[in-house]
Amino acid sequence: MPVAAQGPFALDAAKLKLSSANALVLDASSDIAIYSKAAQEVTPIASLTKLMTAMVTLDANQPMDERISVRPRSPVTIQAARRRSSPP
Repeated sequence: MPVAAQGPFALDAAKLKLSSANALVLDASSDIAIYSKAAQEVTPIASLTKLMTAMVTLDANQPMDERISVRPRSPVTIQAARRRSSPP
């Protein structure tokens, strides 16, 4: 069941139109949850992957109207993966 914060952030959860199964909204200055809907449930990372892809694209200042081509994935050896994940 969705939980809305009390106090200065009074929020009527019934008026929110969310189609997502999970949601968490935090006040950035205090880290207090303003709204929570199944925030403790474990979910697959597919949506997180999409979000991270968008964040990387935005951080790289890529034009939003440009098409991006992605080549088929190259095989990666365990040694190469370890080199990529180890700190410089």
